[in-house]
Amino acid sequence: MPHTTTSKALYQTLYKQLRPAIDHERECHAIVSRLLAHYGGIEAVQIALDTPIALTPAQQQQLDTAVQRLVRQEPLQYVLGVTPFFSRTFSVSPAVLIPRPETESLVQHIVADNPQAGRRVLDIGTGSGCIAITLQQELPQATVDALDISAAALQVATANAAQLGATVHYFQADILQTPLPDKLWDVIVSNPPYVR
Repeated sequence: MPHTTTSKALYQTLYKQLRPAIDHERECHAIVSRLLAHYGGIEAVQIALDTPIALTPAQQQQLDTAVQRLVRQEPLQYVLGVTPFFSRTFSVSPAVLIPRPETESLVQHIVADNPQAGRRVLDIGTGSGCIAITLQQELPQATVDALDISAAALQVATANAAQLGATVHYFQADILQTPLPDKLWDVIVSNPPYVR
């Protein structure tokens, strides 16, 4: 049976549950808004108007689980399973790193510097595939190869490419141990994780 409440009451309940675990008030508000939009299709205008809502038991369970994971300090992107990147939505999981905002700047720079059609691109350490997929879709007629050491990461990247209609050739390799294929690329890009 659906759980009936109002959008504002649900918002306030989630906020109270999450606020002790989230340092900044604005961040907590933003996270609650994302949760409501993602799991309940509840947008800001509905919250402002305090509209009546009816959550299915499945939606309520999803929200409860999301709150528990966030309280345990799991990143919102992993909880939702998606993150925006360059006006696209990419699936993410703990198998890949969450794309950073500066990665979008890197992609913008590559796109601006490579207006020629048919560029050949290699993305090393592709993770979610956000760089490779975006470059394949933003550069005219680009041919894109991408590699990662992790088979699990390549599964995420391959699924993202299929979901977003991108053609990227993925292969598994350890860049520190395995020679690259005997190919020529116009652009080689890598945005590895921060290391100590």
